[in-house]
Amino acid sequence: MATFDIAGLYPGTFNQATGVFRITEAFIPFAYSYSDANGSVVGGDQLVGDANDGVGPFTDTYVGSVNGHWVVYNETDGYALATTTANPYPGGITAVVDQTTPFIFCFAAGTAIATPGGEVAVEALSPGDLVLTDDGRAVAVTFVGRQTLAAFFLPEERSLVRVAAGALGDGLPKRDLVLTGDHALLLEGVLVNAGALVNGTTIARVARAELPDRFTVYHVETAAHDVILAEGVPAETFMDAKGRERFDNHADYVPPPGAARKIEHAAPRVTAPRQVPARVLARIAASPDGRALAA
Repeated sequence: MATFDIAGLYPGTFNQATGVFRITEAFIPFAYSYSDANGSVVGGDQLVGDANDGVGPFTDTYVGSVNGHWVVYNETDGYALATTTANPYPGGITAVVDQTTPFIFCFAAGTAIATPGGEVAVEALSPGDLVLTDDGRAVAVTFVGRQTLAAFFLPEERSLVRVAAGALGDGLPKRDLVLTGDHALLLEGVLVNAGALVNGTTIARVARAELPDRFTVYHVETAAHDVILAEGVPAETFMDAKGRERFDNHADYVPPPGAARKIEHAAPRVTAPRQVPARVLARIAASPDGRALAA
């Protein structure tokens, strides 16, 4: 069970044809929490809400997200933007709602993360532990996010990605690397989402039938948007751009002293197969049993 804290609501309208939400009324402060059974929130999910003042339970339908906030609907009140911070849009907003992307971008349990003392399974890391970056620095973990998912509710096209051992060349990854499709790897100077690398052979979606009924994925956060080593492969650390509140253990996060707003890693990001640079495709094709993505 995952819970997500809400600070308040903007009533608004949602155009189903265009996918556009528009704020129509002033912000309403209303502190409450949503709970979701499987931890992977997608359009149409039923969310159970309970307010801090004892109001509830009540049920809303999740429509999609806008900048990490949620568009929700119920028959009594209509559409609203439920925000994780108080009044983030005092001037209002009109925005296209992301109705397709669940919040999942993590490592599978058992993923070996490089530390100064050797490799450690991601789930065994704790805040304060040191991990190694791709440029050889030792940096402290500030948070290890956990998200529990149910395989039944996970769309096949959003399932985990398995990068076979050696599929990226130079013997990497050292062992099969399993992570979510939106988690980026630093390859040839470019942050490439794992889902963009899927070729159906050496890099493939994990069939839902192979997954346990319920499983947990993990993300590592450091003070900066760093690149650490997962099964030897450079992989990004957590960047709080999609809402920390969706982690099961988000309430455990303690900002490090003097924490400032992070600057995203300077490397360009690739999210779609058609954007993958030729040099990355060549690297995959040159690996033992490698296969280039379809042109």
